[in-house]
Amino acid sequence: MFAGIILAMMMMIQVPKAPKVEAFNEMLAIRKIQVSKPIEPEEIISDEEFELLCRCVEAEAGDQGYLGKVYVTDCILNRCDAWEKSITEIIYQKHQFEVVSNNRINKVEVTEETKKAVSDELRSRTRYDILHFRMDYYHSFGTPVFSYKDHYFSR
Repeated sequence: MFAGIILAMMMMIQVPKAPKVEAFNEMLAIRKIQVSKPIEPEEIISDEEFELLCRCVEAEAGDQGYLGKVYVTDCILNRCDAWEKSITEIIYQKHQFEVVSNNRINKVEVTEETKKAVSDELRSRTRYDILHFRMDYYHSFGTPVFSYKDHYFSR
């Protein structure tokens, strides 16, 4: 008898139905942002900051492939957001980038791959969870997140 009561109660509970696929797709279409033309980097930052960012990424990650350059770009942009500073302030902040202290940043030739990686990240960032990186091992501060090729990324 007890099982019969439980079964009757379960039958009275209505399980919500899953939305129809068409309705779900329509809902997704409404939420999409329509962009009439691709966003260009110069619409986000100045030409000077774009060039500086590209030179820093090239100097730091020139041999790390496209994805390595993306991650270094994200670290710089994430620092800008976290500390409410400009790209120039972040890059030239004392003791932050060895390529600034050794002047490598001013000696590199920026590749098209680096420009593409930086442009892509300015349009749509890949990683928001990384703030620091270094070669060969994790920093003694921060929380390790992942490594890619020679770089170790932390938050």
